[in-house]
Amino acid sequence: MSRSPWRGSAWRCLRIVLVLLIVPSAVVRAELMVLYHPDKTYVPTASADLDDNLRVTTTLKPMKIPTKLDTGGTKGLLADLDREFGKDGTVDKGWSWKAGGALDKSQFVIVDYSAIATKAKVGGTLTFFYAPGAGDPVQSKEPVRDGQIELHWIQRVVDNHNITDKPGHGNAEDTIDFVKGGKTPFYDIGLKFDSRPVIFQDGSERPDPNQDHDFTFELYLVSHIHGDKLKEITIYDGITWGWSDRVVKTPEPSTLIVALAALALAGTRFGRGAARMAPHR
Repeated sequence: MSRSPWRGSAWRCLRIVLVLLIVPSAVVRAELMVLYHPDKTYVPTASADLDDNLRVTTTLKPMKIPTKLDTGGTKGLLADLDREFGKDGTVDKGWSWKAGGALDKSQFVIVDYSAIATKAKVGGTLTFFYAPGAGDPVQSKEPVRDGQIELHWIQRVVDNHNITDKPGHGNAEDTIDFVKGGKTPFYDIGLKFDSRPVIFQDGSERPDPNQDHDFTFELYLVSHIHGDKLKEITIYDGITWGWSDRVVKTPEPSTLIVALAALALAGTRFGRGAARMAPHR
């Protein structure tokens, strides 16, 4: 999908170190913890004036990212995987998946969650770091060799502005989010920016801000054995994020002036009447 990532992969290692130094040590608990970094960028709503007296407002959905989705994938995500990458997949065939353990000692540390609204586009951005806890999956050191574990992201997108099988605004889209032409279900393969675990970055956008949009994402951390010809994926925990925008008509400037003048006149008359009715003291 269209993205505006938090760029600069040369800073990858420094970012990871800074986040892990600031994030408190994980404690024993029942589920993945979603935290907000102290220096986060958080823009829950954004608005812009458009041509023809229109105004668009984009809102994050949900406003605050909740705790995890079902471990091992939602029904919708698993259905998309099966349709596009299963036995008779439309994108690639022969992939399989299983549920992994819950990330009950890990944290997703959000550093950017922002709504976008301009005259040119609407959308939302999300950037966070995965801070693994004791016993939870970790990325093998690069270069990853055959037989070693490599971590990836799998993301499902559900929206009303299709750019895949039936392009156009108003056309429903429900698909696994991967780079066009790719043959894996992994979000982070083939991108022009760094979004490999432990980093996640996405910037979802559409170039028609004069239209209403609704976007929902289901994002999961997964693992895969490098070089595994069986194409088996282990799916851990995930979160949901997204955005929507609404376009409204604003009053014509002349209409607004007339309305304000009428209100001012009414206020003046009311004030005089009140003065006449006030008792003499």
